[in-house]
Amino acid sequence: MKTTDYLPSNDAKLMAWAQNFYFVGFPLETTLDIVPAQMEAITTANSNLSVAVLEFTAAQAALKAASLSKQAAVKALDASVRQVVRGIQICPNITDPVRQSLGLPPRNQPTPAPVPLAPANLVATPYADGTNDLRWQHNGNTKGVVYVVQAQTGSSSAWVQAGVSTAARFAHNNVTPGMPMKYRVTAQRGAHNSGVSNEAGVYGA
Repeated sequence: MKTTDYLPSNDAKLMAWAQNFYFVGFPLETTLDIVPAQMEAITTANSNLSVAVLEFTAAQAALKAASLSKQAAVKALDASVRQVVRGIQICPNITDPVRQSLGLPPRNQPTPAPVPLAPANLVATPYADGTNDLRWQHNGNTKGVVYVVQAQTGSSSAWVQAGVSTAARFAHNNVTPGMPMKYRVTAQRGAHNSGVSNEAGVYGA
């Protein structure tokens, strides 16, 4: 069975408990079979704790004040720097190398093009005239993306480029009607390539 400690864990309550113990126990030293030095040790320790608590409280207040002072200093520095930098950034006579030497971004910093995403939901539909019509979803890709269509023919495992498109569709012309074929599509923007789309087949491929 777990027992509760008779000494309070709260500082103020612990000091009050020790003071009461001293005042009640001091007249009963003989009965309690304790010596004055033991009681004096308790009251000295209680006094030391009282001083330590006061110092700790003062330190906490000082820390809070220092933290607020630091935040105010950071805010003031931020405002001062930004006020000066705004003038530098709009001045046409200050070159980008000078700006960069000051730790500032170029005035007309280009935005990097987003990496393209793999096209989604590719569907292939064959027609008797030898055209396989392919359609897919952009899947979040924006302007500037080129879609590269790859095809597998018959039993071949090699993927061969069938063409490119800037739209989410492609007509693969002049193929043999009835020839099993698989298709997949990737998106390309500059030097960046997406993963491949799902595969779509015609004539049982």
